[in-house]
Amino acid sequence: MSDIKAFPQSELDNMHIANGMVRLDFKAVAASDKKDLRLIMTPQGYLQTFDMFQRVMDKLEADGKIQRVKPQN
Repeated sequence: MSDIKAFPQSELDNMHIANGMVRLDFKAVAASDKKDLRLIMTPQGYLQTFDMFQRVMDKLEADGKIQRVKPQN
């Protein structure tokens, strides 16, 4: 795992589809960190990633770390 590059203090800035690929743009939050990042993945890769995010959200909710806000009708 030592080959993994970390981009601390980054946030998702934009997400879009171009040429059939899902593109996630991350923007550096810290002024000293000028490294922006674009992650490009296939739609299938995006679905797998979305599923992983959903499992993390479910675990955070089950552990009482977050509470989902229900939309008002």
